[in-house]
Amino acid sequence: MLAYGSVLSPKTPGAAGRSSWYSTHGSGALKLTVTGTLNVDGTIEAGAVQGFYSSANPDGAGGSLDITCARLTGTGMIQANGNRDKDKENAKKPGGAAGRIAIRLTEPKATFETFGVTNIQAQGWHKGVATIQVTEKKDNVDVVTDVKQEDYYVSAGTVYLQSAKKGEGAGTVYIRDLVDANGVNTKSFTPFPSVGSGGENEDFSLATLDVSSYARVKVSRDFAVRVLSVSDHATVDLNGHAVRVKKYRVNGKLLASGTYTAAQLEERGLPFKDTSEKKGGLLKIAPDGVALIIR
Repeated sequence: MLAYGSVLSPKTPGAAGRSSWYSTHGSGALKLTVTGTLNVDGTIEAGAVQGFYSSANPDGAGGSLDITCARLTGTGMIQANGNRDKDKENAKKPGGAAGRIAIRLTEPKATFETFGVTNIQAQGWHKGVATIQVTEKKDNVDVVTDVKQEDYYVSAGTVYLQSAKKGEGAGTVYIRDLVDANGVNTKSFTPFPSVGSGGENEDFSLATLDVSSYARVKVSRDFAVRVLSVSDHATVDLNGHAVRVKKYRVNGKLLASGTYTAAQLEERGLPFKDTSEKKGGLLKIAPDGVALIIR
């Protein structure tokens, strides 16, 4: 499963996980408007839903949180994470992907520092390794014919944060994976921009796209962004498309304005690739743009 629907104003509930016998509902969609301060000391959550009834039943996907408030404070969490259950026995059943979060602050002096950006999450991850028993019927008895190890991966969703000072459309889109004892995500990816359900034509030309913490982004169409920041072992697959930026930041390295193929970027040790058949993907940095700084 992959996150879908609008990145800037998410409203799509999570898709159900289905098998031949059962289905697991996805998370819902919440639109919350608060004229004053929203104080969160608990958890607002629309994360993936663990499969039930059967260990082979797939998870439901994460949903949507669209929040507008004057100020955001508290010690809690706002989450639409992917599912972390790693005990399933059927490797063919996917985990539930993360959902989408968008938060807008309307007080001119309000910032996200009063809550903490890291406490707002729509993360994917490497769920872990499961032992799978392959069986077949012999004399009406299930006989184990093979035992193998299978990895589970969940793709990241998106978090869009916008302050009043930045203005509409000029916030930051965060795409991040969680790194923990299970390891890191090396297979699943997050399509960007959205590939369906109302987000296909969104304009990110004023926004910052921040890809970090082992996240894997696969570009789904040509788009423009004001700032592209790639850090902490994240990767971007141009996938045959053109990405136009005014500023590119990558782990402290500087990159002059110009047009670059994924191969040229890889030669410079930058975290790009192009899995399209014709390898036509391009990163275009505006002549008047600021050089890239990768954290």
